[in-house]
Amino acid sequence: MIGDMNRAEILKMVEAGQLSAAEAAAKLAPPPRPKLALTTPEGKPRWLRVRVSNLNTDQIKVTVNLPMAWVQVGLSLGSHFAPELDGLDWREIAEALNDKTTGRLVEVEDLEKGERVEVYVD
Repeated sequence: MIGDMNRAEILKMVEAGQLSAAEAAAKLAPPPRPKLALTTPEGKPRWLRVRVSNLNTDQIKVTVNLPMAWVQVGLSLGSHFAPELDGLDWREIAEALNDKTTGRLVEVEDLEKGERVEVYVD
């Protein structure tokens, strides 16, 4: 993957005979696009939901609901156009999102701001 070494290093290795053209092509190829389960086993659309609430009052401040199809597009774009994300394993993320169970993936509490962020799939 390019995150491990940059293009110039890969090309220098080919020039020096340390890598074959096929090995270099594999290293330079874009990561595979993640495939997400877009519907539940019952055929209903799946959603990624993010909710930000006040820790003291439990009042919801922000709710973001994304259809899983949009999440798939976002992961695909992120894997191609965000070099700072090169080290992420997109397949692992897709597998976590494709888990047959639904519910909370992550909950984070910011005690200084008094906020809770929840990310879940249903």
